[in-house]
Amino acid sequence: MSAPSHRARIRRLLLALDPSEKGLENLDEIMTLAARLEAEIQGLFVEDTDFLGLAGHTVVHTYPSGTQSRQALDPEAIRRTLRRQTERARQAGGLSSPAGGHRRR
Repeated sequence: MSAPSHRARIRRLLLALDPSEKGLENLDEIMTLAARLEAEIQGLFVEDTDFLGLAGHTVVHTYPSGTQSRQALDPEAIRRTLRRQTERARQAGGLSSPAGGHRRR
């Protein structure tokens, strides 16, 4: 007597969001997969707050590409960049909508 076949249904896909163009390239593919599986997509965006804290220290510097001079990190410029990245990740859109309703905003 063979054991009954139990196939687990995938209900959610977790997408690690990277706000770069490269990071958002696979969004259409994951949306297609979610629609085929009738699954929900949940997005995860991680912001490194330790990096922001380091920016205020006088001993932390950056060496811009193509130069040999060091520059102090600007905490406010980093905050603006993090806010832009967070907004880009949010604008990937439709990541918590029910199956069949996946869309980019």
